Amino acid sequence: MLRFNLRAIRDKRRALGRGAFVPSSVQVLGWRHVRVGDYSMICEGTCVNINHPRLSVVIGRHCFIGRDNFISSGEMVQFGDYCLTTTGCHFLGADHVYSDPFTPYLAAGTTEGGRIEIGANCWFGCASTVLKGVSVGFGSVIAARALVTTSIPPFSVAAGFPARVVKRFDPVSRRWLKPAEFTAAMEQAMPDEAAYVDGLRKNHPRLRGWIGNTGASFGDM
Repeated sequence: MLRFNLRAIRDKRRALGRGAFVPSSVQVLGWRHVRVGDYSMICEGTCVNINHPRLSVVIGRHCFIGRDNFISSGEMVQFGDYCLTTTGCHFLGADHVYSDPFTPYLAAGTTEGGRIEIGANCWFGCASTVLKGVSVGFGSVIAARALVTTSIPPFSVAAGFPARVVKRFDPVSRRWLKPAEFTAAMEQAMPDEAAYVDGLRKNHPRLRGWIGNTGASFGDM
């Protein structure tokens, strides 16, 4: 067991970018297959489960993964830069195999699953869940307890069970609008994601999370 722990410590050091922080209470099952970008943080109680031996969880720069999140990878779970999740969020990229009920599901293995791709600067409300095969476009907000079963376009607010788009952001007027008010011209005016991230980096070059927010081990503020 000591040998495995020492290897995990080594793999964790290699996985973390500059200034990234992950408390010891975070359980990562497969550190060598995870990458956490510069200045990103993962809060206490979160579990990252690697189901297949390959790079399959990538967290971008300046991300804040909240407490008690569960990230279970299939092919890939990828977060863009500046993503924020709150308490109890789930990103479920794989299922347990259930083709034969005479085999214990615990021993049946997991599916390869689909990709989960989260664009830059997305915010996930408490207890929201994203299923495999889904992308969430950059600049989007997922409401508390929403269940995301289909892909969400950029600059959207999605809510419900299952989630549906209830607002879109017009980059010209800088207003959130009802989906029926959102036009093709507004869609064409959107920046691409690379330009969007460049703007975030230019306007917020020194953005860093506060380590004390990641867990109770730092005490009260």
